[in-house]
Amino acid sequence: YKVGTPGTRSFEMDETDLRENLRSMRNGKYLSEFLIATCHCHQGPITGQQWLFEDQTPDFLTELAHQSVDNGADMFVTHGPHVLRGIEIYKGKPIFYGMGEFYYQWQHMDAALMSGSWSQGEMRGDSDVVGRVSATWRPVNFESMLAQSHYDKGKLTEIRLYPTSGAWDGPVSQLGLPRMAPPAMAQKILARVQALSKPLGTTIAIENNVGIIRIDQSRT
Repeated sequence: YKVGTPGTRSFEMDETDLRENLRSMRNGKYLSEFLIATCHCHQGPITGQQWLFEDQTPDFLTELAHQSVDNGADMFVTHGPHVLRGIEIYKGKPIFYGMGEFYYQWQHMDAALMSGSWSQGEMRGDSDVVGRVSATWRPVNFESMLAQSHYDKGKLTEIRLYPTSGAWDGPVSQLGLPRMAPPAMAQKILARVQALSKPLGTTIAIENNVGIIRIDQSRT
């Protein structure tokens, strides 16, 4: 046990797994021009958050991302969380702690929904969903973004963030299919990522419904 903040949790990585994964990254970088390291994890630092809403980055993931870059990764990407997380620039390399869902079609595989054993009906606000999607899902799980990284002579210069929508309020036939988010939703998504990225030292400008991270390589 260690002293901490009530309601939070901490994780430690298996030392052997960490060592072998970092060795694989060094080998991968030796054999390639550009290496992307990735991790699938649902862990979050806040006990009260459900797994569909864990938008905070756990301590071990930050450590893993930094060590990955130190061992050759040019980019680190986390997948698994069903919501957006923050973005960090570490030693001039981008770390995406969670990009949300690009497409989301689990409802088509839900036996209860497809068999008709759920009561049928229409969505009535964020807190009352009947028959259309699983009761735990919310609009935030269908709000995501794409990231486009720009480089100059091998150095990261800019990241552009394009908000996407999974059509939460559309027909079931289109639910979860990605499309560009409308302006109001785009602003909401980018404001959320701004707030999540600020503690990581990342500044995101919002211009014409696009998020822009400008990289000053002289500081990295």
